[in-house]
Amino acid sequence: MNRYYVPEIEEFHVGFEFETRYLEKDWIKKKLVFDDFGFYTSTWNVDSTPETEFRVKHLDREDIESLGFTDKPFGVNTKRSFYKITGKNLLQQNKVIQITTYWDMLREKRENMVRILKGEENNFPYTEVFRGDIKNKSELKKVLNQVER
Repeated sequence: MNRYYVPEIEEFHVGFEFETRYLEKDWIKKKLVFDDFGFYTSTWNVDSTPETEFRVKHLDREDIESLGFTDKPFGVNTKRSFYKITGKNLLQQNKVIQITTYWDMLREKRENMVRILKGEENNFPYTEVFRGDIKNKSELKKVLNQVER
């Protein structure tokens, strides 16, 4: 299964992480940001450099764990769920965000289905706050910023 895909132009946004290469040289990691004047700091122009390639890594375990999630929050090893303690509520119980993935890396066509749930550590069931496709780490960060509030 290919770990990367070619992004659509609509996916590009400030904070978007991707890789690029020109004339089949090495892949270089990039992040789309604004400079001090409010312009994109990227130096490439898609129309004028057809030899430039772009790719984005599919969301995977490594990306989720890099955002502070673990698959062993309560001494249970789960294959497709990741957890993160985000603080405490008024009763001093840990607030938790759970990410459950539904991808199968061995399939020809990859699913990107992800569920995000919020709750308190020992108070089940958690409340589902998101269900949908998340292709990459940049998209997951955007969704987490919205649901962690």
